[in-house]
Amino acid sequence: MKKTRPRLQSSLRRPLPSATIEALLRVAQGEWHGIILMGWRTGQRLNDIVRLRWSSIDLRRNLIRFHVAKLSCRAEVPLAPSLRDYLTKLPRPLDPDDPLFPGAAKQSLPSLKREFLGLTAGAGVGIESFDALRLSFLLDPVAHLDLALVAPLLSQESDTISHRYDAPDLRKLKRTFRRLRKPKRR
Repeated sequence: MKKTRPRLQSSLRRPLPSATIEALLRVAQGEWHGIILMGWRTGQRLNDIVRLRWSSIDLRRNLIRFHVAKLSCRAEVPLAPSLRDYLTKLPRPLDPDDPLFPGAAKQSLPSLKREFLGLTAGAGVGIESFDALRLSFLLDPVAHLDLALVAPLLSQESDTISHRYDAPDLRKLKRTFRRLRKPKRR
């Protein structure tokens, strides 16, 4: 008998409501809690998040530096308060080049995607793509994000989103990220 994989819903490109993300965060254990929080609060791709190194985190300047593999470019993203809190509670490794999420860094991207789909099913929120977190970051109604500032961080190949924008003003971006609310803990 042939095994069938769960299919993504046709609503793949829709953002997740905050309550759904908070439900995911409640069931997420270990590194997945941080990976989901990172996706929600930075808008970056799963692959780029799991490849992060401790040296990419600058708590003094309140920034994360990403290498966006899909586009072979770099992005600096201000830390949202909830993400900063999460990162400050993690134990620091001796080597700053150690992965932020060492277990996930050892897995293949397809394996991580399947694990994420399993998490969403376990949270009772249906099957979604990690890309839904990226959209949730962009369209979070509580954050009132300025599209012109945030779109370049999503590193889109499409001219419709990022071609018109210059590098974002980091001070404005940090003010915007301070408005991101912290997820509710149980």
